[in-house]
Amino acid sequence: MTESAENSFNPPRMKTCCCCINLKTGVIIISILWLVYGLYEAISYFIAFGNTNTDSFYSYLSTFTLITGIMFSLTVIGALYGLIVVSFAKITQAYVTIAWSIALRYIINNITEIILFISFKDSYLSYCEDLEEYSEDTCTAAYNNVLLFAIIIDVITIIISIYFATVVAAYRAQQVEKDKNCGSHGA
Repeated sequence: MTESAENSFNPPRMKTCCCCINLKTGVIIISILWLVYGLYEAISYFIAFGNTNTDSFYSYLSTFTLITGIMFSLTVIGALYGLIVVSFAKITQAYVTIAWSIALRYIINNITEIILFISFKDSYLSYCEDLEEYSEDTCTAAYNNVLLFAIIIDVITIIISIYFATVVAAYRAQQVEKDKNCGSHGA
């Protein structure tokens, strides 16, 4: 197989994050974003879990809330690992796996949120309509707006999380390529 035919099967490698940041800096920024957002979400979900009672509209979400809080805690641990690895050593394949696991967690979590929101539409509408200041039409419009907004945000979050994992993988590939090139010049 010729070199040009061989290269046609390999897509071009990502050279920068967000078209202007070198990959190492991009991985650091991504890890910090995952760390900060993960901390915020883990704390929020654990507080929500602690405040869930059987009278609350959100009581049916208690298991989901607890699991999501734990998953965000794991995101924090993964992001910390990434910050340590990228700052003090070569990024490992393990962080690439962690990055893809974080992306998969976002995908599963976001799809589950939408499914739960759709599944409990009647409960949401009943709860809303029981409040004196809202009519059935107002509640239906609010539900539809929240659902649309949630879907848009969830799709954007999924795309960004896949992109972030791709940046981490590209940086790892760049390091492997540099090591290969350094090793071949030393002979």
